[in-house]
Amino acid sequence: MSNLLTVVSVGVLFVFLWWANNNLDQFALRIMRTGAVYIVAAVAYNLVNGITGQFSLGPNGFMAIGGYAMALLMLPLEQKKFVWFLEPQMWPFNSFSLPGALFVVALIVGGLLGALGALIVGIPSFRLRGDYLAIATFGFGEIIFVLANNLIPFTNGPLGIKGIPEYADIYWCFGSAVVATLFVKNLVNSSYGRAMKGIREDEIAAEAMGVSIFRTKMQAFLVSGFFAAVAGGLLGALVTTVSPSLFTFMMTFNLLIIIVLGGLGSITGSVITAFGFAVAMELLRVMEAPINIGPIHLPGIAGMRMVIFSVLLIVLMIFWRRGLFGQWDFSWNWLLSKIGITSKAAEAISPVEQNGAPRPTATSVRAEAQEGGVLMSLQNLTIRFGGLVAVSDFSLDIKKGEIVGLIGPNGAGKTTIFNIITGQYTPDSGHVFFDGSDITGWRPDLIARAGIARTFQNIRLFGELSVLDNVLVSEHLGIKSSLLTAALGLPRYLSEEREARSRAMALLKLVGLADLYDVQAGALPYGQQRQLEIARALATHPKLLLLDEPAAGMNPEETKRLMTFIRELRDRFSLTIFLIEHHMEVVMGICERIRVLDYGVSIAEGTPKEIQTNPRVIAAYLGEEEG
Repeated sequence: MSNLLTVVSVGVLFVFLWWANNNLDQFALRIMRTGAVYIVAAVAYNLVNGITGQFSLGPNGFMAIGGYAMALLMLPLEQKKFVWFLEPQMWPFNSFSLPGALFVVALIVGGLLGALGALIVGIPSFRLRGDYLAIATFGFGEIIFVLANNLIPFTNGPLGIKGIPEYADIYWCFGSAVVATLFVKNLVNSSYGRAMKGIREDEIAAEAMGVSIFRTKMQAFLVSGFFAAVAGGLLGALVTTVSPSLFTFMMTFNLLIIIVLGGLGSITGSVITAFGFAVAMELLRVMEAPINIGPIHLPGIAGMRMVIFSVLLIVLMIFWRRGLFGQWDFSWNWLLSKIGITSKAAEAISPVEQNGAPRPTATSVRAEAQEGGVLMSLQNLTIRFGGLVAVSDFSLDIKKGEIVGLIGPNGAGKTTIFNIITGQYTPDSGHVFFDGSDITGWRPDLIARAGIARTFQNIRLFGELSVLDNVLVSEHLGIKSSLLTAALGLPRYLSEEREARSRAMALLKLVGLADLYDVQAGALPYGQQRQLEIARALATHPKLLLLDEPAAGMNPEETKRLMTFIRELRDRFSLTIFLIEHHMEVVMGICERIRVLDYGVSIAEGTPKEIQTNPRVIAAYLGEEEG
């Protein structure tokens, strides 16, 4: 239904464009075309800054690449005299008999060069965390500006490339806007888009769920660079001149205003605000011209339009930081659900067992543990933070199917050990072996893919995403379809998406959150957030589940239910569980073995009964009697 409505709405749009092209004057058509070009650039820019949460300052550089590529391909040969190395026989495009098709080729070539530029900038920038991308992209934009001014044999210097045929009519501009918007919107709503949003919300949690931070950021950046370059090509064809002055940092500032006003993370906001920005810029042009009212003469103020938009941006940041649309996006399913035509996703999706396979019985799991197979072996782990030894020479073997507890006073180093296991920290010495492989120093996403999932001491949900989307971020680990397949909505990806949603809904049903699938995760009560975090960890299909204080903040009744639930998880999913917990009733009630830490040193190990009577453990928790 939604696909049909999209096709119909695009058809209605082009009928309107046909009417506009035959009835509106050239000034109005030019404003509309400019608005469409801004739409292409804005949705591309918002994919990085809003959806993925990275701060880029270089869309003007990518637009310049696309603009010059288009100009060099489309300009007639007799006007390419400044490109001294081109002979007629070396420029086959000039004999192309279909200029419209050539224009498509020029835009695509420009887009690919823009993506190449994004690759060059992104590889070093995304290896580091912080504001390096903003610095790198700002520098990239300035480098392109300097090269455009000085590489005269290619760019004709400050004079620019003039006389470009005006191919960017209203159909080309809006056609490109439709393609860019639908592509980016499909991408954002896909598993790849959820991974990008997960990075925006919490990089550490996303990586622990199997999302490759570097790869996902690069994917968003490459798509953004491609469409930004396409927008640059369209803009050059629209104004029939490509020069350095067309792609200054002011272009980036304009796009930044658009995506912030519309809402960082809202493609709908980018589309509406981009078109409105183009219209408003022309309407406000009158404020920059002199005004005569009888004997009164008011001089024009150059740049007054940008002053007004800057003030508007400041006011919006003070009183409405999320922008006009926040992170909300229009969809046909949303509209149809509002008028009662479609049913809820929970009713449309038939929950199935994870992997579609029957679960082993409790007897088989315990039998596997008794066979003595070691799933994880920690050998002589030591890690220091400055002069503090957080963990010292820690070793532990965990057998398949076991529930093992790690306890100790606050600051004993328990969560540090979890962080070493999951790749957040690299030990100064020692090794982590898991399922026969040495995973010491692996990236967290690779460790998650190997079969280790975790929850966090301080809950790290993706608070702005729905309950269902939180679990689906983890399901991204199992998606085999490419980004292009997902963005185009091809059958292979749609089949994987349906299966992922079914598994996610089954997990939500298991933890009692299926009815809250569309609620924002950050709005859940504390106990339900804990349950959602466990469901999200299970969605990575783990062999080993690390639970960091799962009973924290729970009342006695909730604690009893949690103990039963953890046993059921072990038995139902054939899991091995390693947990940190201060709640002694939980530890003593469900753990088969317990290890005790004190100041990073292991002081005891044994069964719950042995630990309860161990003098060193009692001293660590209660202190020793004087004398």
